[in-house]
Amino acid sequence: EVTIFDIGHGLAVVRCIGAPWYDFAQLAKVNGEWSIVNVLWARNQLQTEGQGRNTEDDRAAVGAAALDYIEGAYSGDAERMGRALHPELNKVLLTENRSTGVQFLYKMGWSNLVEGTRAGLGLVDEGERAIEVEIYDVSHDIAMAKVSSVRYIDYLQLGKVDGEWKIINVLWVPNPTSSGQGG
Repeated sequence: EVTIFDIGHGLAVVRCIGAPWYDFAQLAKVNGEWSIVNVLWARNQLQTEGQGRNTEDDRAAVGAAALDYIEGAYSGDAERMGRALHPELNKVLLTENRSTGVQFLYKMGWSNLVEGTRAGLGLVDEGERAIEVEIYDVSHDIAMAKVSSVRYIDYLQLGKVDGEWKIINVLWVPNPTSSGQGG
């Protein structure tokens, strides 16, 4: 079973469910070809006796992690940003070489985001942030969500690690409706 949660701006996010696996995939259309960029998966356990199920509290915690991520960035709060992220975070931007026009994937990690936030890169006044969080799915201790804001469209893959929801993968583009600078 394949469910397409969202497709646009050269990005797509899908859920693939098979007998052994429960996968969230992030895809990018690079130079005209769709490619899988990130996959976060879990074993597809039967949802009996609580296996594979997550609660409304988990959905709320996923939403809180998404807000810690984007509001931390926009307010320059490195600690808030850092607590939302898994230390092995993989953040990928679909971008284009300005000289050649060739598209490529630019990758960042935990320290790029936290230290950039600490340096105040990307500050946005609270009234101008236009943040919306959409949670597509929370199951098997993994989640897929989207954060749209004045500057960015971020697709998040999260995992429940030691009882806390952490962002593991992000695939993003600058918000094409924004007049602000991406970064």
